[in-house]
Amino acid sequence: MAGRALRKRILEDIRKQGGAEYIFNQVASGKTMTQLAAGYGCSRQYFSTSINEIPEYNLAVVKAKQEAADALVEEGLEMVDALDGGSTTSEISATREKVQWRKFMAGSYNQ
Repeated sequence: MAGRALRKRILEDIRKQGGAEYIFNQVASGKTMTQLAAGYGCSRQYFSTSINEIPEYNLAVVKAKQEAADALVEEGLEMVDALDGGSTTSEISATREKVQWRKFMAGSYNQ
């Protein structure tokens, strides 16, 4: 079955790159499941199901999301700090929206 061959290739590739540590580093650094799945030419759901069937990888994703939540909050702070007296209302509005999204994602990653 073609799907099983892809799943096998995904898991083998992850294993070669460091397994759970690789998964942790990718997710903790801000990569989304959708971005990782695109690298294999599959859907987010298929990629997520494939890696979550390995308990060690599943645990790495859970721990990485907690780390990623902190990174998202820090990114938001950096974005706000980058604004200055010369920032336009458009820049301020765009930054506000980006920070709000990061807060939402951080909250969903680490409740």
